[in-house]
Amino acid sequence: MTPLPYALLDRICDLGAALDEQQVAALAELLRHAHGDSARDGTARHARMLLQGEVLGMFDILVDTWTLLAPQTSGAEIGAALMAAGVQARRRDRPAAR
Repeated sequence: MTPLPYALLDRICDLGAALDEQQVAALAELLRHAHGDSARDGTARHARMLLQGEVLGMFDILVDTWTLLAPQTSGAEIGAALMAAGVQARRRDRPAAR
């Protein structure tokens, strides 16, 4: 696994917190198949069909950051980080059990 630059990890965490569980799972599954530049671009086009509004903009920024700072990082690694970010965001937002 490639260490993720802080800027990329920050974008992943923001997006994971903004999406619901189904969106995170669907996006992570799409990203899992992105290997190399052309696959990343194709995956990004497909993912844009799932998203709208603010989260679409967040995803575009994530892809730009990924392309510029960590192009060697696989889509599977980005997808796994996104799944973890989504789970962590939901745990953080869930009321504490008494």
